[in-house]
Amino acid sequence: MKTLFYLITLLPIEIIRFSVKLYCYLGFYKMNSSYKVSLVNINICYPDLSETEKLVLARDSIVETIVSGYETLQSGQDQSTNLEIGYSKSKIIFYFLKTS
Repeated sequence: MKTLFYLITLLPIEIIRFSVKLYCYLGFYKMNSSYKVSLVNINICYPDLSETEKLVLARDSIVETIVSGYETLQSGQDQSTNLEIGYSKSKIIFYFLKTS
């Protein structure tokens, strides 16, 4: 499973966002329970919006939720790299200050 997550995170976020928008364009998102929950919440929070605006807002909510999940996977894969870079930078700064 870890390998699958790693392979998924190799894709650029623009491809993921395009894929999710295509998923929404084809209308599959309407079968998702989180879409229905988003729509109910939007109806409660924004009663003055038109039906079209509510549907667009719910669709955008689904897109951003899925993209956020992808970003979470990406951040989990990059942790070791960030730690190594941070360590080497701090080591370089320490040696620079020591020699100055």
